[in-house]
Amino acid sequence: MRKVTAKRKRVFKKTLGRSAQTRPTTLAKWRVRCFKAGWGDAITQPINGEAYPQKALNELWIRHCERLFPGKINWKKYKAAVQGYMDGYCQSSGLSLKEGLLIPVQGSVSAVIMAMNEEDTVVNWIEQLNRLPLDEIIVMVHDVNQSLLSKVGKHSKAIIVHDKKQSGDDAGRALGSQMTDSDIVLFLDGDIPMKAEQLLPFIHAVGEGMDIALNDITPYLPVFAHWDQPTIMKYFLNCCLKRQELGANSLNTFPHALSRRALEAVGRALSVPPKAQAMAILQGLRVGTAASINVIAKTNKAMDHQVRQLIIGDHIEAVNLAISMGGSRLSFSDNYRKRNLLNA
Repeated sequence: MRKVTAKRKRVFKKTLGRSAQTRPTTLAKWRVRCFKAGWGDAITQPINGEAYPQKALNELWIRHCERLFPGKINWKKYKAAVQGYMDGYCQSSGLSLKEGLLIPVQGSVSAVIMAMNEEDTVVNWIEQLNRLPLDEIIVMVHDVNQSLLSKVGKHSKAIIVHDKKQSGDDAGRALGSQMTDSDIVLFLDGDIPMKAEQLLPFIHAVGEGMDIALNDITPYLPVFAHWDQPTIMKYFLNCCLKRQELGANSLNTFPHALSRRALEAVGRALSVPPKAQAMAILQGLRVGTAASINVIAKTNKAMDHQVRQLIIGDHIEAVNLAISMGGSRLSFSDNYRKRNLLNA
C-alpha cells in the first residue's frame, strides 16, 4: 500500500510540474488547484464501475464548481479548472476521457440538432456534443440514409429523427423538444459548426434559473439603418413586450437553451419561435441572453426571400398573440388622450 501511495505521489508531482510550466500563470493556478482536487477525488471516490463515467465525474465536479465559481463564471478560468480536474482524476484513476468537458450544472441536459443532409456536418456536431455529459442527443434530419446512420452510430448513441415532410427547423425544434424530458434542452443549427465550450454559458444560464437563454447577436449587428426586415421585426416584437433590452435577440437565432418549465409552458408553440418567445414573456418566464456568438453571416446566407417572409409573418402572429393576451395597447398606458371626455 505504501509503494502504491509513494508511486502516486511521484507521478502527481511530475505531472503537476509539467502542467504548470506549459500554461500562463493565472490559468495555471486554476489548473493546478483543480488538478489536486481531481487527483484526490479519484482516490476517495472512484467511478470506474459507472455506466456513464463522464456523467458521474460531472456530479463530483459540481461540488468544486459551486465553491470555485459562486457567481458569474469566467469561462477561460472555468475551462482551465475543468481541464485540470479531469487531468488529475484521469491520471490518478487510469480513466480515459480524452477531449472531455464538464458542465457547471446538475440535472439532465440534452441537445436537439436541426440538420440538413450533410453527413460530415452532423458528425462534427456529434463529436463536439460527445465531449459534454449529455443525457440525449437528438438529430432532426430531412433525409436519412445508411451512410449517415453508420457514421453517427460510430460516434454516439444519438437519436436520428427523419422528418419526411421537410417541415423546416421550426417544426423540427418543436418535435425534438417533445422527445426528451431533460431539465435543460439545447437547440442547435447543424449547419453552423461550434465548439462545445461555446455552449457552456447557455447551459449555465438555464441552470441558474433562466427559462430561455438566447444568443446575444447585438454586438454583431450593423447600425439600425442597415437592419433587414426580419431583424426589425424581432426588435419590434421585443419592444411590444416591453423587453427592449433584448434588442433583436430571438428564438429564431441559434443556439439557445430552454428549461423544462419553458418547454411545458410554450408547448407546440415552439414551432413558431417568435410566438413561443412572446408566450414565455407574457407568462412571466425568465428570458434573457447567455452569450454572444456571431452567426449572422451564415444565417443570412441560408435565408432566401421565402424564409424572410415566413419570419416576418411569424412575428406578426406573435404580436397578435400579445394583443390577445395583453389588450389592444399591449399594456402601454395612454397618457395623452382624455378619453373620458368622449362620453361627456
